[in-house]
Amino acid sequence: MRRDLFIIPHQPFDWEIPIFGFGWALAIWMLISAIWLIYQVYRRGWNSEIIGFLPVFAVVAVAVRYLLPNLEIVDATGTTVGLPIRGYGLMLLLGVVSGLVLAAWRAQQSKIDPEHIYSLGFAMIVSGILGARLFYVVQFWDDFATVVQNGQRVPVGFVPLLKNLMNIAEGGLVVYGSAIGAFLAAWWYVRRHQLPKLLIADVIAPSLFLGLSLGRIGCLLNGCCYGDLCDLSWGLSFPPGSPAFQQQQQDGSLAGARLGATFALNSQNHVQIQQVMPDSAAERAGTMAGDRVLRINGRRAESLQAARSLSVAGDREIEIETDKKVIRWALPAIQDTSLPVHPTQIYSAINAALLCLFLIALSPFGLPEGAVFATGMTVYPISRFLLEMVRAELPIMLGLTISQLTSLGLILFAALVWYRISHRG
Repeated sequence: MRRDLFIIPHQPFDWEIPIFGFGWALAIWMLISAIWLIYQVYRRGWNSEIIGFLPVFAVVAVAVRYLLPNLEIVDATGTTVGLPIRGYGLMLLLGVVSGLVLAAWRAQQSKIDPEHIYSLGFAMIVSGILGARLFYVVQFWDDFATVVQNGQRVPVGFVPLLKNLMNIAEGGLVVYGSAIGAFLAAWWYVRRHQLPKLLIADVIAPSLFLGLSLGRIGCLLNGCCYGDLCDLSWGLSFPPGSPAFQQQQQDGSLAGARLGATFALNSQNHVQIQQVMPDSAAERAGTMAGDRVLRINGRRAESLQAARSLSVAGDREIEIETDKKVIRWALPAIQDTSLPVHPTQIYSAINAALLCLFLIALSPFGLPEGAVFATGMTVYPISRFLLEMVRAELPIMLGLTISQLTSLGLILFAALVWYRISHRG
């Protein structure tokens, strides 16, 4: 895990003009936009497609002027240091660029003007990011719209909410949301320009999974999209402050690993010992599951948080007073990383990379138009459904996560594509 790869300084080389805000980045973006606009008008004339890109250029300019300065970090003295480049954002950018290059090469092989791929890719990128972010925001709305104060969640203001919603560099994109957003953009573009739908789908299909593979490496650098607890040799541990570490603090996994016992609330909302780990110091001391906990190291056990706080407390010995007896045993050192979890980011990256190579290998075999795309849309949801079994995600319906339910819907969509292919002869 490495969220920050490097920092772009606020004012490098003691320049008077900053990079972000009303500075160099905005000037460079305006220059690039003007050159692109002049080039397109010279080649194709002023048309509705060029007009459609103007709002996108404006949105990026507004982001450079107003959003990026708010994302810059400030040191203890109040001095603006610069904009941190997140590993997640950089890998996302690499995924987009590599996917475009691959799709343009495949388009040329299929006698399609690569310019269509670049324009289509631009529309899909914007719509894909919006769709991916929308899925994530809907799934974790409380994390964006509220903040914990005194143990309770209270709403945040409009400006902090807007900043949270737009800060995608630190993670927070859902693959299926991206797929839906990109699909809608692609459908609109192909229909508008009367391009062969299934052939275009075949051309861009491997690129989707190449971008996904690189994006999952970004997830690994960011620490998100981790898996369940793993007792295999390749399980990964994440540092304090990571999503996995924080989640294990909240659910009591870290406390249970250090104490040798886990806690829960009984029907009267009293703290009790839920489970005693086999062969642990707690078991050898005579700790029994089901006993009500009155005090822990002399402090009243009034909540689960009070019991679980021992996972980060500096105590080297624990004394638990239950409703039946007093138990003491020695504690190991504080857990300075999360418990090992499945590296589902790596699983997903390998899965997507193999699927990309498989689709490229299928292309020379003279399959009907759309077969390469349909193959990807069939294989990926199956593998994603299986990967969700070791992901640390909560089910929302019928014991399935939102990604598993979406996988089932995508398989139905793939079936419709196969049906259309088979009836084209």
